[in-house]
Amino acid sequence: AWFRHSGTEGGIEVYDIAAKKSLGVLAVDSGKFNVARVCLPTPKRVVALSNVHRGILTWKLPSGELEWQITLGQNGQPDPRQAFSPGGRFVAVVADFLTKAIDIYDLDKGQ
Repeated sequence: AWFRHSGTEGGIEVYDIAAKKSLGVLAVDSGKFNVARVCLPTPKRVVALSNVHRGILTWKLPSGELEWQITLGQNGQPDPRQAFSPGGRFVAVVADFLTKAIDIYDLDKGQ
């Protein structure tokens, strides 16, 4: 899959490269969630991160169903410092830059 963020238009378009077609647009309200980064940690999940709104959104592929809305800790900064575990189940983000702490979120459980 391949995707593109349409910026202030409020969506992330996902393409199936093998099938050479769009799978559709994942709706994002840019006023409530400013997308800083879009990742594809597995072929079955799209993850968007926002450092402005300190959150993570995940969608299932190919359905495009919104899976989780995760709010990061008070000082969470997912962009550009995040890392996914092999298999894409966990994501580590900077929890507090000053103390060099990280938070790890389970994307299968949404927490």
